[in-house]
Amino acid sequence: MQDQPKVIAYRQSTFFKDGVAARPPVEGTVPRGYLRADREFYFGKKSSYGNTGNSQPVMPLTGSSTSQAPSSGANLSPAAMYPEDVDTFPFPITKEALDRGQERYNMRRYGGATRIQQAGARVLSPGSFAAGAGGPFL
Repeated sequence: MQDQPKVIAYRQSTFFKDGVAARPPVEGTVPRGYLRADREFYFGKKSSYGNTGNSQPVMPLTGSSTSQAPSSGANLSPAAMYPEDVDTFPFPITKEALDRGQERYNMRRYGGATRIQQAGARVLSPGSFAAGAGGPFL
């Protein structure tokens, strides 16, 4: 198989008129897993909010000064402070969904190792040293 004719990407080729082996992707091609059409699911933002490009972020009040205190009729709920955020989940929260999320988190955090495997590894705090190591600077 190593002696069969083949095309190696980004190398010269006499097969195509332009002399390049790699072909450009078809216009509008989106790689698998990169289509972010569902704005509510991927970004947590309402799909009908901010599509005009004129959206302004609402900044919450900071500080405890009475001069900055709003009037008693002001609405300080999280929904009012961030109006473009969704207020419901785009899928039902079930035990299976939580377990899958925990599994994905653990894979990312522990690099594929399970929590039990990580618990068996000894982690030293800063300034401490392993028994018999001879000092903290190893």
